[in-house]
Amino acid sequence: DPITGAPAKWTDAKSGEAASLGDPNEGRMEMKRQLARAADSTYAPEFLGMMKVELIKMWSAYKDAGGKRPVPVDLFKDVELVLGPDGKLAEVQRAPGQNNVGMLAWRCTMATPEYPEGRDVVLIANDVTFQAGSFGVAEDIVFQKASEYARERGLPRVHIACNSG
Repeated sequence: DPITGAPAKWTDAKSGEAASLGDPNEGRMEMKRQLARAADSTYAPEFLGMMKVELIKMWSAYKDAGGKRPVPVDLFKDVELVLGPDGKLAEVQRAPGQNNVGMLAWRCTMATPEYPEGRDVVLIANDVTFQAGSFGVAEDIVFQKASEYARERGLPRVHIACNSG
């Protein structure tokens, strides 16, 4: 894939047949998680899961208090905002850990009891597993482009600083 860099298919070199190597992202995610924990931090993509857990808690409390709205099927959706070769952000679905820069960004849609149809927010986070989450030129560009993306669409922007400094 030209944007994500993830292989589109695997082929056995000897037979030329399609091959499967399992899900390489599972091991990558666990490695990144452990690197973040070793730095007394959290691996940035894990915040997406934490947000979903909190939405489930919010809906449970709402229902326990007598709320009548049905719980939406999709409480939380996210799409990663990745800097493409043209210097523009592209919305991409890819597994965590595919980034080649220490700044990550997502457009998240959260369905809350107040906004059951969903409310979008842009989440930006340093990747502490990539150069200790430091800001370099590439990280600054992703941060700037994601911030502009949020402003152009009138969306709230949240930055989670996950770095060693």
